Amino acid sequence: MLGQGSFGITYLATHTTLDKKVAIKEFFMKELNSRDDGGSITGMTDGSLSANYGQKFKKEAVNLSRLEHPNIVRVTDSFDENGTYYYVMDYIEGENLNDYLKHNSLSHDEAISIIKDVASALMYMHDEKHMLHLDLKPSNIMRRSSDGHIFLIDFGLSKHYSNDGQPETSTTIGLGTPGYAPIEQSNQNKSGEFRPTIDVYALGATLFKLLTGETPPPASDIVSDDELVEMKLRANGVTGSIVDVVVNAMLPNVRKRTQTVKAFIDSLSFVANGNSVSASTKTVNNNEETVVMGSGVSSHQNFDVSSYKVDAKYRNSVTDTRSLADNGDCDTMLALGMMFLRGDGVQQDLTYAYAMFQDMKRKGDARGEKLINEWEKLKAKYKKTETNVARNNAQNANTLSERKNANSSSERNSVDDYSTKLILFGVLISFLIPAILWFFKTFGS
Repeated sequence: MLGQGSFGITYLATHTTLDKKVAIKEFFMKELNSRDDGGSITGMTDGSLSANYGQKFKKEAVNLSRLEHPNIVRVTDSFDENGTYYYVMDYIEGENLNDYLKHNSLSHDEAISIIKDVASALMYMHDEKHMLHLDLKPSNIMRRSSDGHIFLIDFGLSKHYSNDGQPETSTTIGLGTPGYAPIEQSNQNKSGEFRPTIDVYALGATLFKLLTGETPPPASDIVSDDELVEMKLRANGVTGSIVDVVVNAMLPNVRKRTQTVKAFIDSLSFVANGNSVSASTKTVNNNEETVVMGSGVSSHQNFDVSSYKVDAKYRNSVTDTRSLADNGDCDTMLALGMMFLRGDGVQQDLTYAYAMFQDMKRKGDARGEKLINEWEKLKAKYKKTETNVARNNAQNANTLSERKNANSSSERNSVDDYSTKLILFGVLISFLIPAILWFFKTFGS
């Protein structure tokens, strides 16, 4: 085994026909899948979240096989086996940059050279293939030992689009990796918008790691302290002009951030020649900003609680849904929270629903913030429903009591009637017997 991530396991294998080493990636969501005694993958039932992501993995294997760039690992084959999906890649003998940096330091020139190679691969993906990587980081960049050549790998979270800009899979944006994912990706506040600025942020964060040897601070920390990135870079001896390039690529505000990979590289080449750069010269005009909208998905700015409907895939497997929510997926937390708030397919639990919405708010998700702000109203609504239920139960109980009383009264009346009839019958008999005896005595003789 070469490595394992959230969505798959990569193995070293030998191509028996060509007699060469290859890398094989297996779809395996470690939070949702397991293996049976025969080695087959379990947890891939139709309609489950794992099965949905498996279809995305299978489709992306086909898309990746069409990528032809010297800095992107080549996908040569794909197949289904053991109840899951696989694709075959060229094996790169070397190390990922995260491991390489553990025992090597890079000069500024070496770091910039590597980033330019990675940027070249990203520009090809963005401009020619309408594809975002969405999980760019040093551990997803391989350095070949023989010549130092750079390859971009691991496209498990990538999104590929057709020529009209629509995504070919319906799964939401992955959360990315803390330190390399911008705030709009990690909180999924704009999961319907697919911007190159997500990869631009990760590219700047990767350069941060190459220059300092340190993992970049999480996006939430940068939101709280807008001087944090600059301070850490300068503390590690990074020169002022390169600092500007990295800082502007990692700005929390997506519209102020460097808008394209090309703009990032142009700025980096500019400062590498001894020039200085400001935020205004780096940021492309908003009119040139590329935004690819997800099919059928809109921004959450105008999220409407009353009209929100929980997708059936979340109801079909509450256990899988809970697992993804535990991993911080805001869309899943929203679905779970609404299910428990409304008692939709589960026993109503307002405390659990509140916890889901609170976690969303902490991540900066606008929907979570809105739900928390409206919580008292929502809680009152559902408490009112509970009161009505209690009132109905009380009314039902009163009705039942009245019926019981009526029945009891009826029974008493029946007993009284019976007693009266019995007394009258006794009186009648007391008159009849003497009369009969008198008749026989008088006329019998």
